[in-house]
Amino acid sequence: MNNWLIAAAALAALTTLVHFFVGGRQVAKPLLETGEINSLVKFTHYFCWHIVTIALAAMAIGLAYAGLNPGGRDVAIVMVGLAAAIAVWNFAMNARHRLKASRHPQFVFFIPIVALAMPGLLQA
Repeated sequence: MNNWLIAAAALAALTTLVHFFVGGRQVAKPLLETGEINSLVKFTHYFCWHIVTIALAAMAIGLAYAGLNPGGRDVAIVMVGLAAAIAVWNFAMNARHRLKASRHPQFVFFIPIVALAMPGLLQA
């Protein structure tokens, strides 16, 4: 068992729950309730919201699988790559659009997942 990858999986699972419950209340619900954007834009964003939920859950499951199975290193590499790519995209988007990291801090959920998983990848 790889405890680093298990810890990263647990953090990814927690991130999934925060995204779903807290973010759902603060972001998805107001999005659905607004009448200021057309339904195509509204429901495309809502669909994307759920794609993120699915990706986060897959990240947690993939990291847990890799942590419990010695042959799961390739799965962990993909999951860590996904987390790192999301963090990098958040930095790039913030820089490109001059957004404050304090208003768009999604990277703070993904960097710790990467940081916990990296020693596990080196161990695997």
